Amino acid sequence: MKKISLLFLVGFSAIFSAKAQYWMIPNPNAGNNPGGLNTYVEQPSTAAAPWTTIQATSATAAWSPVQTIPFTFQFNGTTETSFKVSTSGVLTFDVATALAAPASTNAVLPDANIPDKSICVWGLQGSGANDKIITTVLGTAPNRQLWVSFNSYSHASSATIYTYWSIVLEETSNKIHIIDQRTGNSTGAAVTLNLTAGLQFNSTSAMSVPGSPALNSASNPSLDDASDNSYWTYVPGTQPADEIMLVDVTPHDGAPASYVVTPGNLPLSAKVVNYGTNTITGFTFTYDDGSGPVSDVKTGLSIAPFQTYTFTVSPSVPVTATAHKGINCVVSMTGDADMMNNYFVTGVTGAAFAPVHNVTFEEGTGTWCGWCVRGMVYMDSMAKVHPDAVLVAVHNNDPMTVTTYDAGVGTLISGYPTVLIDRKESDDPSAMFAQYTAHKPDFGFADLNLTNTLSGLKLTTQVSSHFAVDLTGSNYQLAYVITEDDVHGGPDGSTWDQHNYYSSASQNIALSGAGFNFQNEPATIPASRMYYDFVARSIDNSFTGKAGSITTPVTAGSTQNYSFTYTIPAGTDPLKLTAKVLLIDAAQGIVLNAAQQKVTYPASVSSNTDLQNNVYMYPNPASDRVSVYVQSNKGSNFRVDVVNMLGQVILTETSTTATGNVLLNTSNLTAGQYMVRVSNGAEQTTLKLTKN
Repeated sequence: MKKISLLFLVGFSAIFSAKAQYWMIPNPNAGNNPGGLNTYVEQPSTAAAPWTTIQATSATAAWSPVQTIPFTFQFNGTTETSFKVSTSGVLTFDVATALAAPASTNAVLPDANIPDKSICVWGLQGSGANDKIITTVLGTAPNRQLWVSFNSYSHASSATIYTYWSIVLEETSNKIHIIDQRTGNSTGAAVTLNLTAGLQFNSTSAMSVPGSPALNSASNPSLDDASDNSYWTYVPGTQPADEIMLVDVTPHDGAPASYVVTPGNLPLSAKVVNYGTNTITGFTFTYDDGSGPVSDVKTGLSIAPFQTYTFTVSPSVPVTATAHKGINCVVSMTGDADMMNNYFVTGVTGAAFAPVHNVTFEEGTGTWCGWCVRGMVYMDSMAKVHPDAVLVAVHNNDPMTVTTYDAGVGTLISGYPTVLIDRKESDDPSAMFAQYTAHKPDFGFADLNLTNTLSGLKLTTQVSSHFAVDLTGSNYQLAYVITEDDVHGGPDGSTWDQHNYYSSASQNIALSGAGFNFQNEPATIPASRMYYDFVARSIDNSFTGKAGSITTPVTAGSTQNYSFTYTIPAGTDPLKLTAKVLLIDAAQGIVLNAAQQKVTYPASVSSNTDLQNNVYMYPNPASDRVSVYVQSNKGSNFRVDVVNMLGQVILTETSTTATGNVLLNTSNLTAGQYMVRVSNGAEQTTLKLTKN
């Protein structure tokens, strides 16, 4: 994390105080959003409720339509009622300005290209396909916040950069927040933004965030929440003598630690900052979870100006019921100049039990993508090291593409290969193990148990959802995903070939895994050698799940059952399929939990055999094909003969392994009875087959 010295902060405070219009509070590496009101995921390319898009992408700098401020707000002492915002990162209250939207080439403030009465994150560029400016109002009167967010924005220095910044106007306090939320590069390279952030009052007067016009982002590209956020707050007036601010209270509402199995206790940790000129010697922290205020008095302190003080709240919050309750927190101190920044809201949810959480990785990939072999390596490694991880390879623009799934993933990623982690974050496949460690402790909401049943070509998956918490609303749904391993097809020279940029004939980069040394492979690996795993074959019935699959309201401790069906295509080996079910919060667009179950043949269709283990034949009766699966430790391979009632062998298939599966094409057989003889050189068994 970046370190900013006390002397540095005090120096800038003195400079800003001399300006008289505002003084500035820096919150580098704050780890939260101001006031704790915005807890939404910083998700790429989305503007779902409660967000509204006010300006789409634009090849050149452009102003948005004029927007109305939904509450009374003063900028530099003057009441403003409307604003417009440019795709280059400038919000202005001078909606009648004759100035064109400033270009993305930023400079020192004040600048003649910037209108009077403006707030700047100047230097952004809204020209990418997913770039948009979105707004929302959070909180309740008289303490609301208007958020104006530059969502998945670009930068002139590189088309591969994505960055998220927000300008926030605060009701009653008239504060202005400039927030650095998330920045990265789809290539994985380091990012330098060089932005100008601050306020411009007119052509001769302005205030800038330290570092401007070369301000860079300090946020983590892989984190889609506020835990890595920084922000700068402009406060009207001059710096007071006594001023305490409640910066943060953890755990945040919705964080894993905010779910407590009842009966239990929620420990709170809080952080305050001294923004006055006097040293703070004591204060009172009070929380109220609806049962009445509980106070923790702190004395004998010595918190110098701009110093932070973090403490554990005593006593902890008791949690006795399986329900959610908000926790209103406040600090108070004698002589405090501004009580408006003394509040923080968090919450706790009582749970009946702690579900097992399985992390879902959905990888955007494609045979055309030469970098995507990296995804193959890490997906394969994850399956071996953490078999509980739910892995789905979502193919794009190749023969394995599932249009609905591909379109859903495509809106959440900015390049290939990219993995979505529970749809809460996106990252490079090389970060999968770190992301697994980070998200395995996430609260799972429900235990999901799957039971597969085969009947002919129909796979039925029964889902039993045992809920740990109460759920209300219609946004909770189950998504039914079928994946297939060892997918193989197409002739060499087709779109089944896998492009490989790691090849010595291409970028010549070392990469080994998933059965390949990719550096030693050709730049295009022929289809005949490619077998693709975790391939998404179906998602029922939309990217966000099937409406009605969860009946709400849900009561903690209750269980719901739901059945999905999947028709297995002809020629598909059922033993290569895995049924996966995702519990989705469609309103937030995130996966809460998931479970998976491989498809196996039912024991009822197996024979009693002298082979060490069972021989399975399915389906029986059959129509156009029969799958014979053998489990054995004897021999190097096995042979399957179909014998008619005259004792004639009319069909033969041979495996290449002692344990495995062969498919028999029975479409040309006449209806009737046949014997299927299985032998492995050491033993032999015979099963009866009916052909319809």
